[in-house]
Formats: sequence, structure tokens, C-alpha cells
Amino acid sequence: MQIHGHCDERFAPVRDAFIENFKEDLELGASACVTLEGQPVVDLWAGDANPQGHPWQEDTIVNVYSTTKTMAGLCVLMLADRGEVDFGAPVATYWPEFAQKGKENVLVSHVMGRRVRARSTEMLMRAPQRKRERVCEDVWEAPVSARPHGGRRP
Repeated sequence: MQIHGHCDERFAPVRDAFIENFKEDLELGASACVTLEGQPVVDLWAGDANPQGHPWQEDTIVNVYSTTKTMAGLCVLMLADRGEVDFGAPVATYWPEFAQKGKENVLVSHVMGRRVRARSTEMLMRAPQRKRERVCEDVWEAPVSARPHGGRRP
């Protein structure tokens, strides 16, 4: 298996773990990129992008499912720590367009606690790629369902 890219020697264990996953047949293809103080210190890719054997490239695009929730959550927590976001404030304080169809009282804490969800999110998953931008707009324009603090998801 040929590993492409570069890895700062300080992060050799990351490279070693990346290689090991291929040796143990845990990956068909993969990439890993780590930045430190704005500089890439690990940028590796290898393997195939699909079962048909198309090689993984430096810029191969993949679906990362829910990993962005964690990153978005960390960003909001950092903003709250700096005093730039108030968990008790309505989302519309920061995103005025959100305040429609019953969403004007949705608080940042409701979103962060995942106690609010767009009812039509499943529409996005079924939509063809060319229509997804419009579906995203429809989802955010739709009313939301909410559950009380500590309640179960609807």
C-alpha cells in the first residue's frame, strides 16, 4: 500500500496508526489531515475511494455523517466561553431568518441539547443532489418539533 502526502515526524504515531489500519484491512481508502496553529502537520491519503478501485486522491470527497455536529458544537462552546453566544438566547438573536413558523422561541440551548429538530430533514436524504440546496432551504423554513427538557425524542 502506497501512502501519499506528508507527516511531520512529531506526529509519526498518527502515520503509524494510519498505515496499521490498512495492514489490518480496516480501510478500503482513507485520508487524515491535522493542522496545528494553522499549519498542516499531517496530510495523508491512501487506498481506493470505492470498491471499483478508483484511487483515493488528495481531494477525494467523502460523507462524514454526523461528525460535523461535534465540530459545530465545539465552535459554539468556544463562542460561549468568549461571551459571544448566550445559551439562554433565542437562536434568532444570531440568525434572524430562523425566527419563522414557530421557531422564534427556540433557544440556543435547545439546539445544543438536540431538543429541536427539523421535521422534514428526511427530505434531504431522499433528494437528488441537484435539488438539495432548495430542500435545505425548505427544511429551515419548516416548523420544528421540540421536546421538553430531558424529554425523549419525538
